[in-house]
Formats: sequence, C-alpha cells, structure tokens
Amino acid sequence: MEADKKAQIEAAQKAAEERKAKQEQDRFERIRAAEERKEQLEQERQEKLKAAQKAAEERRLKAEKDRQDKIQAVQEQAEARKRQIEQQKQAQASSAAARAAAEERERQAKAARQVVQEAKPGATVRLFSLFGGDDEAEPVAPARKASSGAPRGVPTLSRWKQNSDGSVTGRISGSPNYSDGESVTTSPIKGEVVVGTVVVTGSGSK
Repeated sequence: MEADKKAQIEAAQKAAEERKAKQEQDRFERIRAAEERKEQLEQERQEKLKAAQKAAEERRLKAEKDRQDKIQAVQEQAEARKRQIEQQKQAQASSAAARAAAEERERQAKAARQVVQEAKPGATVRLFSLFGGDDEAEPVAPARKASSGAPRGVPTLSRWKQNSDGSVTGRISGSPNYSDGESVTTSPIKGEVVVGTVVVTGSGSK
C-alpha cells in the first residue's frame, strides 16, 4: 500500500516536471518565434525604408535634371533671341549704310550731271576719282584745250561727254595704260566736276 502511494507520488512529480519542462520549452519557442518575427519585421522595415529613400533620391535627381534642362532651354532661347536681335541690328545697320551710300552716290551723280548740264563751253573743273582713283586725289591745274596740251605725265580726255550714270566717255591721251586716242569710259564721278573741251584727271589713274 505504501509502495503504491510512493509510486503515485513519484509519477505525479514526474508528470509535473514533464509539464514544467514542456511549458518551458513552449515559452522558449514562443520567445524565439517572437524574436524571429521582430527581426523579420525590422528587416522588412529597413528594406521599405531603403526603397523609400532610393525612390526619393531618384525623384530628387529627376527633379534636379528637369530643372537644369529647363534652365538650359531658357538660356538657349535667350541666346538664340540675342543672336537674332544682333543679326537684325547688323542687317538694319548694313541696310542703312547701303541706303546712305546709294543716296550719296545718287546725290553726287546728280550734282555731277547738273554741273555738266549747266557748264558753259570752254569751262574747266577738277575731277576726283574720274578713273576710280582715291577720293583724296591731288587737285590739278584747270584743264586746257587739246591744242595747248596737258602737263607732262597727266592723262587727258578730249571730246568727252557725261553719261546718264555719271560716268564720262571720251578720247584719252597721255596715259601709260591706253593708246592715245583710244575711247574710254570712266567709273561714275564721285566728286566735283568741271567741264571743258579737254579734261585733266586729278588722280592720274586709268
């Protein structure tokens, strides 16, 4: 009887120890599972954080690139507009200069034709750049009749006439570039014109 009771007590103690061990094992496994879950959640949080940071950085870089592209486009448009304005100014300046030059040539041609029309037979004047020489050609003495001859080395025109464009056509003599008596036509007269039976050029050019 006593032995049975002792056996029962030992069995009960053993069962209690087994339950305790199992409970401890269960608790340990629960703790380990919780820790593993916590680590997993932390890892997922870190991965999400990295992904969010990467996406934010990509958005920032894209926004910066878009901003730089817009700045560059604005600068290029401004440069293109600046070049266009400069080209327009140059074109206007060239056009104005060309008009002024054309008006000056026309004025000089009209003045030359007027002098020719109003001059009396036998009158003489100096010619500047009659043959396309420099505008600052040295003035020469008034021309003389063909019979009296021009100064030595100075070409002369005889039996000349003024053309509608301001040029002069006549017979040249005393020129190293033409045969005496050869008919020549000058470039349009730029300066003061004096008319006579014989004309002496101020530049002496051909």
